[in-house]
Amino acid sequence: MLAAGGGCDSVRGTIWSPGADMPSTSVENRFPIPGAAVMAFASAPSPLPQALYCNECVEIADGVPNVIANPVDGTFDLSLSPGTWYLTIQKGEFRRVRQIEVVDDGSGVMNLEPADPSAPKPELTTLPHSTEAGLGDNIPKVAILEGAYEDQEPMWSALGFDYSNEIKLYETGVFSGGSAMDLLGNYAELSKYNLIVFPCGADMPTDASAKQNLERYVREGGKLYIDDFSYDFAEQVWPDFLSYFVRNSSPSGGEICGDGSNTSVGTCNDWESDYDFTGIPGDSDFGGWLALPSVNPGGVIQLQGAWNSIYALGEGQIGVDENGAPVKALPKVWMSGDTPAPSSPNPATVSWDYHCGKVLFTVYHTHTSSSESGDQLALQEKIMMYLIMEIQTCSDAPVIK
Repeated sequence: MLAAGGGCDSVRGTIWSPGADMPSTSVENRFPIPGAAVMAFASAPSPLPQALYCNECVEIADGVPNVIANPVDGTFDLSLSPGTWYLTIQKGEFRRVRQIEVVDDGSGVMNLEPADPSAPKPELTTLPHSTEAGLGDNIPKVAILEGAYEDQEPMWSALGFDYSNEIKLYETGVFSGGSAMDLLGNYAELSKYNLIVFPCGADMPTDASAKQNLERYVREGGKLYIDDFSYDFAEQVWPDFLSYFVRNSSPSGGEICGDGSNTSVGTCNDWESDYDFTGIPGDSDFGGWLALPSVNPGGVIQLQGAWNSIYALGEGQIGVDENGAPVKALPKVWMSGDTPAPSSPNPATVSWDYHCGKVLFTVYHTHTSSSESGDQLALQEKIMMYLIMEIQTCSDAPVIK
């Protein structure tokens, strides 16, 4: 139990990224997480489901003090009366519960932030990096298909995650009884996870069961994070949402790939060269977060090492209404920039709802392994964790069918 003075007026703090409470996590890798729910329960809340489920948005029960952390800097101010509470911070399936004793010492404020900004952040307000049910910690169940051109281990490990142990890895490249199909070809295995990550160069199997299972997985509440040369995991199942641009030596400089009907696997990969670009946020809160010195001390949103590019957005079916009629929408644009596609700026990071789940595609990916600054995260890796948090949030689409 954690005890502190302050009491009946205000409990204040900031929600921090996984691992920010660990002395071993570098100062540069501690950053705020906006928009998390902060709740105080009189008794311990029930554990989150330990497998795939439809995380529908619901009202917090009457009598439970709660507030949503600031959508830019993650700060919060929660009114609590003196007594014993189970303080709960949650963003999607990332949740930490700790018992606290609020004692009215006359000051009116219980400040949870350390005086030294370079010190590890408080355990009480840091989202967990592992699941420990006995402590009240939960993270999403994550599976990663290993990519040929991207090593995500440095990013996850820099934030304290137990990579390749608590996070399950599946190899790609062998699809006749290979380990990728152990996941994608077996819905019982797939449904053990809340989030599937497809790093650059994770090959899409041509087995029809993989597409069918991915569609069902997202429809029933699963989340997909897909980047660069792994675009097929989005295009093969949801071809309506995006088209791509592939550079070549033609007079026009390239051609449009994907027009709402499936192409062959790998057709839209652009092997011309990698490119860097300056990002333009497509969401005002996201842009505010990217302007924070603790997130991006340089100020410029410099993104590196992309290959593929998005040409245009399309309306795809995200679900059905109460009468069973299709509901369609364009993807949400998180980031744009001057990519190789002809018109500029072009979408570079997008997501869409699909029934109870969500799909995200981005043209850039992790780069810590090639950084000269040790385990200091590149900006696009902080962005990855931000977006993983965002697509883990509950679903309020008209599509819970």
